[in-house]
Amino acid sequence: GGMQLFHLNSHNKKKKVLIKNEDYKSIVVAHSLSKINNPEIKDSVTWYIEYKIPFEIISKYFANDNPKSQTIWRGNFYKCGDETSHPHWLTWNKVENPTPNFHLPQFFGTLIFE
Repeated sequence: GGMQLFHLNSHNKKKKVLIKNEDYKSIVVAHSLSKINNPEIKDSVTWYIEYKIPFEIISKYFANDNPKSQTIWRGNFYKCGDETSHPHWLTWNKVENPTPNFHLPQFFGTLIFE
């Protein structure tokens, strides 16, 4: 239903920075499912989700300049459904690891800004 978990991890996972609740309010979310799906949808379903994260929020927690044309960032986007009747995970860029771990830089995809 559009719920996000948004935080920064250091490479060694020793430092975790949670995003403040008031900063969540500036993130725009669009999704095709209800906010709460109760009872759980157990059949296959096609859905979408989109996020618009202002660079001001990213800059507040991560020292960077707003990207210019052809700036390259590396990262990944993922969805966790580990607390459902059919546990599942999906990533934008493929992660080949025996257990779910989406913080492995060797599997990050390339983001090129226009």
